[in-house]
Amino acid sequence: MNFPRWPLRVLRWSLVGVAGLGLLGGAFVAEENWRGKRAWREYAARCAAAGDPVDVFPAPSSLPPERNFMKTPLLDRLLFAKEGSEELKEFEKTLSSPAGGSGALQVWRMGGMIDLAAIGGIKVVEGADLKALRAAYLAGADVIMAAHGQVGVSAILEELRQAVAARPESQVMRPVAINRSLPLNIPMSRFTVVQRLSILLATDACAGMANGHNDKAWSDTMVMARIARGFSDMPDACLVDAMIGAVLANTSVQSCWEAGLRHVWSDAQWALLQAELTKIAPMRSLGRSMRAERAFVVNTLQDAPIEQILAPGAVWDDPLPWWAASLRVVAGWVQQNKISAAESLRKRAALLDRNGTSEFLAQLQQDGTRRLAARERVTPYDVIAPLSISADDKITDSTLVAENNIALAVTACALERCRLAHGGYPETLAELVPAYLDAVPRDVIDGQPLRYRRLADGTFQLYSVGLNGTDDNGALSEWKTDEGRRTGDWCWPQPAK
Repeated sequence: MNFPRWPLRVLRWSLVGVAGLGLLGGAFVAEENWRGKRAWREYAARCAAAGDPVDVFPAPSSLPPERNFMKTPLLDRLLFAKEGSEELKEFEKTLSSPAGGSGALQVWRMGGMIDLAAIGGIKVVEGADLKALRAAYLAGADVIMAAHGQVGVSAILEELRQAVAARPESQVMRPVAINRSLPLNIPMSRFTVVQRLSILLATDACAGMANGHNDKAWSDTMVMARIARGFSDMPDACLVDAMIGAVLANTSVQSCWEAGLRHVWSDAQWALLQAELTKIAPMRSLGRSMRAERAFVVNTLQDAPIEQILAPGAVWDDPLPWWAASLRVVAGWVQQNKISAAESLRKRAALLDRNGTSEFLAQLQQDGTRRLAARERVTPYDVIAPLSISADDKITDSTLVAENNIALAVTACALERCRLAHGGYPETLAELVPAYLDAVPRDVIDGQPLRYRRLADGTFQLYSVGLNGTDDNGALSEWKTDEGRRTGDWCWPQPAK
């Protein structure tokens, strides 16, 4: 029986075709791998030649421990304490009550004082008159001061107050320097520790002023500012450190604002606080963290196994598209993604450094549009890059708020010193230079001098135009929502009526 020969011919040519496709595929992979390696080598060489090596982590703090406030024994024990350690448990037990949320420590932005009655557990009858409200406020202050007078709490406060005088510098120092062996296991400071301390210090300062303990309130405020500076001035800050610093910077302003209303500090105290606040730079810290983030991303893509990179939720917050699995085969695409991610983070850091200039807001908005488009149109050369840019708009906005709040607080310190010396506030901020300011602080959004006017009742209006870039004549932003803070102005408000 004769079998037809055409199936054999089809099979033979099919095998030839498959082999050809395999050869073409292999050649394509080899070409892409070669291109990727060469492109990365050239990019890294250009960065190194420009004095900005792309894969080198920043050096840690080199401050002498005896001068470094963040090496105060209390902070040294707790800032990097292991979860569940006895030191951490004892600290949390000591500061268990009374406590308020960190949001309650930023009510100054709407012209409000800390609700000492609520924090102290004092109930106020609905519709109570001003006399009853004041009585509840003072009763809450008494409860807080009594709790803070307990041995463990008072020891913490006193250690930190003494350290402010003895240790003039402040930088967080990791127990282990970041290096290529630690990109996914960076020792991170405990936010809960500094958050609890900031709540303790802010409530102690404001309750202390209510009871006439103004010098201790000033010391508490200096401690908060010094801790915020420790994170802001951290040489090897990563993104989390920069975010913690921004939160602490915002928190440290509440007692400063309340002291300005009460007029309870001397010129010397205001001058020292002003000098301390001047050294807090949240936006500079965020820009620095972007450079550390770049080294983190580059070293992760360089050293981590590809399965770890592609695993859902292992490295990136957002999921990768299904076809990203091709990176297992085409290693050159990983190299191209290193370039895309590193360049995006370099540009982001450079943009953040331009805050306080006339072109900053427009460039920030353009960058947001570009990054959004990059997330929607990805290629094998940049599939990971958009996911690695973790400084999204919300983080940047929060840090801009912190930068502005510090600028407002510095200016308010100078204004209060002027009032003490001359019996009133100046007509313009320019009158504060050079006696109380080296220069008029600039608006972080548009680079113009902070908006200021003296009011007919003897008070003043001081504000930034905020993220909408429009001078709304001092109309307060709505701080309760992310969208709300993009409207109105960012103000140093007068007390809410």
